[in-house]
Amino acid sequence: MKIDFTRKLTTIGGKELTYAVAACASCGRPHEEGLRTMRNACVDALTSVMTHDQGETGTSKVERYQLALRIHNEDAVNLTAEEIVIVKTRVGMVFGPLVVGQVWPMLDG
Repeated sequence: MKIDFTRKLTTIGGKELTYAVAACASCGRPHEEGLRTMRNACVDALTSVMTHDQGETGTSKVERYQLALRIHNEDAVNLTAEEIVIVKTRVGMVFGPLVVGQVWPMLDG
């Protein structure tokens, strides 16, 4: 299924959702800030490391990385049903209801 990852996420009130990534240890500035899109939420979820991942194989990590690269590099990505499950699972583990509630229906088409 082809999915458009450029869609913007919003607050519960409908305003564009913004974010700032953790501040740089040396200068204190945020590494990145801007609008939260489906793309960066999914890439963040796929590349995040959680305690749940202990014991995960290198092969599994590489597969998630390659999927994150595809999503990062293309506006619309053709995903298999299995890949959609992986993305939904990771998004559900990393984010709260505000992001999950928007991304999951977008992944369902």
